[in-house]
Amino acid sequence: MAANLPSFSVVIPLYNKRDHIVRTLASVLDQTLPPTEVIVVDDGSDDGGADRIAAIGDPRINLIRQANAGEGAARNAGAARACGDWIALIDADDGWRRDHLATLAEVIAAYPDVDLIGAASLATYLGDLDQMLQQPSGAGSIARLDFFRDHDGSVFNASSVAIRRTAFAATSGFGSYRVGADTEFWIRFALDHKMAVSTRQSSIYLRGNGGVMERVACDARGRDRPLPESPVFATLERALASPRYRELHAPIRAYADRTRLNYARGRLYIGRGVEARAILRDVHQPARVERLVYQLLSYLPAPALRAGSRGFSTVKRLL
Repeated sequence: MAANLPSFSVVIPLYNKRDHIVRTLASVLDQTLPPTEVIVVDDGSDDGGADRIAAIGDPRINLIRQANAGEGAARNAGAARACGDWIALIDADDGWRRDHLATLAEVIAAYPDVDLIGAASLATYLGDLDQMLQQPSGAGSIARLDFFRDHDGSVFNASSVAIRRTAFAATSGFGSYRVGADTEFWIRFALDHKMAVSTRQSSIYLRGNGGVMERVACDARGRDRPLPESPVFATLERALASPRYRELHAPIRAYADRTRLNYARGRLYIGRGVEARAILRDVHQPARVERLVYQLLSYLPAPALRAGSRGFSTVKRLL
């Protein structure tokens, strides 16, 4: 690799994604800026996906097998084995357009002092994924990211981001949470590290594939079983209680409110009004219009909430 270009170690957590992992790997290996290595951490799969990886035979692929410990632990295990300058993440069912790593390298060139970089993503369903991967990424702009002011879950995700290896090694890594481990890490990392992103859509995120959040929501829908509690809010409140981050308290509170509203809206989507109200109680600005609207909606019967879930997106756009 040219001396003036960063090297990327790609880390892929794998759990029962046999029908997707080969395509994901193909998109990673076919980058115009090739990765130094691709570390796939098989997190106790039982569907034979790891055998498909072993059959590829590319020397850049390093397959690690471990007992099931969760997505966060799998990412940490892969990062611990990485040797590149940067650790680029992608989930085992998503894909990159051919210029994704080159796009990240452009971000590094523009802002060499940052420790986390990202690119924009497009979401699609399985039937359109192959076509989307072949389309050009298009133009984009590069800028520093004020995480707590600008990030709303759409700026980057766990399949479009890369982290400086030395900076990642100085953290405790991803937490072992059933949901929210990636967002919780971004928050902790943003407290002490600079970020920059490109708006070029070089990463493709697959929907409707039974991912973690979809499985959790499906399992809870129509039952009394509560959704797992996110670690995000405890991390935010710890940051707000720390005098070390006093200058960030205002943007952290604003970010916390946006995130709570998003989580409450998600509960309303699946008819969980009581859970939505519990989340809304902790909004720092209780007079926000979104909070008041969601509070009123939360008293509707669960069947009405589920039937009207499409309307919530319209309400969000209007507010």
